[in-house]
Amino acid sequence: NPRVWRSTTSDGGTDFFNYTWWDRVFRDPDFFQDYIDRYQELRRDQFSTTNLWRLIDDLAAQVRSAQPREAARWGVGPRGGSYQAEVNLMRTWISNRTEFMDKQFVAPPRVVTPGGSVPSGSSFELAPAAGIPLYYTLDGTDPRLPGGRINPAAFQYTGTPVRLLKNAKVVARSMNPSHTALTGPNNPPLKSLWSSPVSATYVTDPIPLVISEIHYHPNDGTAAGDADNLEFIEFLNLGSRSISFEGMRLRGGVDYNWTATNNAVLRAGERGVLVRNLERFSTQYPTVSAILGVYGSQQLSNSGERLALFGPLDEPVFDFWYDPLWQPLTDGVGYSLVLADEAHPGPLGDATSWRRSTLIGGSPALPDPAPVSAPGILQASIDSAFVIHLKFDAPAGLSHRIESRDRLDSGSWASAAEFGSAATNRVEELSVRATEAARFYRVLHY
Repeated sequence: NPRVWRSTTSDGGTDFFNYTWWDRVFRDPDFFQDYIDRYQELRRDQFSTTNLWRLIDDLAAQVRSAQPREAARWGVGPRGGSYQAEVNLMRTWISNRTEFMDKQFVAPPRVVTPGGSVPSGSSFELAPAAGIPLYYTLDGTDPRLPGGRINPAAFQYTGTPVRLLKNAKVVARSMNPSHTALTGPNNPPLKSLWSSPVSATYVTDPIPLVISEIHYHPNDGTAAGDADNLEFIEFLNLGSRSISFEGMRLRGGVDYNWTATNNAVLRAGERGVLVRNLERFSTQYPTVSAILGVYGSQQLSNSGERLALFGPLDEPVFDFWYDPLWQPLTDGVGYSLVLADEAHPGPLGDATSWRRSTLIGGSPALPDPAPVSAPGILQASIDSAFVIHLKFDAPAGLSHRIESRDRLDSGSWASAAEFGSAATNRVEELSVRATEAARFYRVLHY
């Protein structure tokens, strides 16, 4: 019987709510509320009736051709006279089961006005479940307090659209003091008067923070494992007033939370850095004091990954993926990625919004100097096989030549390699075997 928690025939099956130690957790009203919240969350997507029916149909299709052979072997015919009739019985049982469960819990409300960026002074609407009071908050807290009490910060929705004058995270629940549900033996030991929450974030005042520099792969020429400790992410306040990081969350390649105990503040136009290893960073950059936090054992990917920042009310601040292919010389040579135009930054996930830093090691917590006018700068590194790798940016439309000589104060430059022009920007490389004798190299563009 899909319309009871526990079967009333045969051995009754498993008593899900009162079996051994399970009854202790289901007697906790907050645990039971979590159970309801999760079920109703799944009902909006994975456990929706249409999705459950689709799963049944997909699984049935996988064995449909084998079903006649299986029936012939065991001599068991499907109920209803056909395989499809058996499948339909399963669909009916599932829909009856979810309908029964839905009625055991208070129905949740709906958010009518989608979240997102909205003008100040606009309004949002909620849709209460039929005849059931609805409570909501604007600060992201739960209208239901632990134990089931109403949050003093919650408002009862009257049906009138609510005006927005600042950023808000609306969290709403139905609360039905007259709700009835099966309880007692073979049923849950208690009931809840609350539905699951629904929420939406409305942004009237976007948070003007950007990432202005990413040093994701410092120079590999230092001691093994040491370079990674010089990673940093620079944040820039583009707004006209100070910004507190309290309640903000960075996600993706680095997961970091700012709270009341590790809060940081950036004044208007100020920048600061989130670093991997404070001791190593401070040794390399002793004058930098604008530290926003330390992310420790985590590490930025050298192959690129996501960086997303969310405000204290879940406001989306930015969400993008960086890519070393945007500026190949930022990948282990020593340069960092910096914004190409800080005054008018383009989309952070767009390659054209970024350039290579002017300085090796970047310029943490400081504006990056203007790029040098030369089309490319020769960079050298040496690997464990004592092979020197010479790399440079090769702008489109130019030919390039690497030249070498034994002394800087005398002798002639000799061509070591020629690189023809190409239609796109690229990184060129020349590998030479290291020797005991000194040798000097330069790159020419023509």
